[in-house]
Amino acid sequence: MLALFVSFAGFVAIQTNVARAADPTAPAKAPLISGMPLLLTTDTTAEFTFGPGTGESQAITGYQCRVDTETFTDCTSPLTVTDLAVGDHYFGVKAKNEIGSGPEATFAWTVDPAPTESPVLGKPKVTPKAAIVKAGKKASFSVSVENTGVFDAIGTKVCASGPAALVSIAKKCQRVGLLEADQIQTLTFSATVRKSAKKGKKAVLAFTATATDAEAQTKRVVVTVK
Repeated sequence: MLALFVSFAGFVAIQTNVARAADPTAPAKAPLISGMPLLLTTDTTAEFTFGPGTGESQAITGYQCRVDTETFTDCTSPLTVTDLAVGDHYFGVKAKNEIGSGPEATFAWTVDPAPTESPVLGKPKVTPKAAIVKAGKKASFSVSVENTGVFDAIGTKVCASGPAALVSIAKKCQRVGLLEADQIQTLTFSATVRKSAKKGKKAVLAFTATATDAEAQTKRVVVTVK
């Protein structure tokens, strides 16, 4: 662009203004990680997507990535990482050009072997562990069920069963309802030996604890006819 200036002395001077572009540099912004695994996951495979950082003004010719303690190597988006061990992990990515590489964008996550929201019931504890009862008489059993997990057990109940020819069980199923984590609930069951039961016969009683989304747990005891 030419600008014309006239001095007071009548001389004409020509000044040339040249717009000079700034020298190129390495990328100035950390890349934007737009896709990543959950912060806590059971998946041993992770996929990452990434691109230029917000406001990046420099040319980008590629990217360099690293996982955990590995060194940076050339990579492209999307990047899939497999065979991850259980534990904490780290991902880093930098943009690069002919001048050099820019700031690192990072992401940390954890592979958990079995994160679960399911309650866990322990095996019922039954007292006494065995009973000797005369025909026509009944035995009482104290049954304790515990939520050994970290999540509440909903719809918890304990049911008793046995050979109908030998015993009759009152209130075969008893509801506990909500059983909080680490909570123990104790119930009482009674089993009457039938009058027709012969001496020496053995009846195996099963006490089974169940809850929504929890694995059933069973404890067995033996009632011997006296």
